[in-house]
Amino acid sequence: MWIPHTIPKTTFNLFCPANEVMLLPNEIGRAIKSDDFSWANQMPKALKYMCLDSISENFQKFPKDLFKKINLMNTVYLSEKLPTSLSLVLVIHVPDGEYWKRRCNDFWPNFSELHNNSVESFKVAFISEYVSQTIENLVPGYVDKQELTEILLICNPYITTLNCKKLCIPGSLLHEMDIAESGELPEDPVHVELDFILHHLPRLREVKLVYGMKSCIEEDYTPDQFKFNIKDMDTLGQGLVTLPYLSSLSIVKSALDVIKFNRLSLYLSNCHLLEHLDFSYCLLETLAAKSISNFIKFAKMLKSINLFCNDIGPEGAEALAYVALWRGQNYLPNLDLNLGMNKICDLGAQYLASAIASGVQPFSALRISNCMITQNGGLKIIESIQYDQGLKILQLDNNFIGLKAGVELHKILIRNTNIEYLSTYNCGLTIKLQKFLAKVAFYNKYKKRSILDYTNIEELIKTETESKESVHQINQFEEDTKT
Repeated sequence: MWIPHTIPKTTFNLFCPANEVMLLPNEIGRAIKSDDFSWANQMPKALKYMCLDSISENFQKFPKDLFKKINLMNTVYLSEKLPTSLSLVLVIHVPDGEYWKRRCNDFWPNFSELHNNSVESFKVAFISEYVSQTIENLVPGYVDKQELTEILLICNPYITTLNCKKLCIPGSLLHEMDIAESGELPEDPVHVELDFILHHLPRLREVKLVYGMKSCIEEDYTPDQFKFNIKDMDTLGQGLVTLPYLSSLSIVKSALDVIKFNRLSLYLSNCHLLEHLDFSYCLLETLAAKSISNFIKFAKMLKSINLFCNDIGPEGAEALAYVALWRGQNYLPNLDLNLGMNKICDLGAQYLASAIASGVQPFSALRISNCMITQNGGLKIIESIQYDQGLKILQLDNNFIGLKAGVELHKILIRNTNIEYLSTYNCGLTIKLQKFLAKVAFYNKYKKRSILDYTNIEELIKTETESKESVHQINQFEEDTKT
């Protein structure tokens, strides 16, 4: 008996009898059971389903508008019977749902685990991943543009995100060119022509790229595959300017330095809808941070920039603080800035604090974990918060700002209701104080500060040893009283 997958699992489980019920005398002798889906297997299949099975086996012979000519239940049945091995050109018109879910799980067995049932459209998810992997597997100089164009054109209506996790020159190709054998590249390699690809995907809103390998333990790996040529920035930039809806660009774990960024920024200045930039785990350093600041100054729609782990120093933090201040004074969107894992030190923290204390709300979020900030820099950041009402996220993890800074933060948060996330892990604070500060931010987020019992600082700065001694003294007093 065919049971359509459209029955909700909760409804299905509700009507399935419990194991205890199945052991009752009347149930054991029952001939026909509604929960036994195999009882009708010997019945002849309806002519309608035989026709749909035939359509499934010869799907390539039927017109593209087939699904518009059959009713909903037949569409559901046919979607469950269609083979997932058919070429994408043949099945691109199959409606979203069960077929695309099966195709995702067949192509990538761990797909459901990775996405944790958070997929809104299995059709869009499959096509986006399929196009991304197709681009990853292209070999420069050996691309069949006609075949690639056909794939991109049929996928264009469904894809808004391009996520290439591996753009590199195959190691075997480097050997053929007699480059890898010498151990050095006379010139960094040029990757696939992204301008040609992006030109055929004008609906893209997000572009995520990695110029390198997914893993260094792959059989074909060579260190030269992480290199890329400045000409790559030209092909990428020329493609980006053809995307009218581009709002997010990510180039991570790549050898992106100041020279390459300066070339790319010439094209980014024409991407007027950019809201998010991610250059984490690159080679930008302080000089590139200054170039990025110049770009941010005129990126009117920009809301967030991620520069995590780029070896940026205090001067880079100064440039970013200045441009954030300038944007606030000119009523541009405040920034979500991630400077984590950079060497901005106390001096860089002071520059950022000066921008926060200006009162023009330069940052919506400031993430400066692992930045070698000590008590002096931490106090500057914390003291500046009392003059700001726009900062919603503050991340200070792994900076030893000390207990004095924690006490000051506790004092300032009494009147602060705008910080909605606060993290001070491994900052030299007591565990109680650390958790309480995070709790205050949590109550701010859900507008519940009026019901929060604001704990005195004396209770929060007690060490675990002192707390245990206090508990022991109380227990001893109670025992003495009873005696």
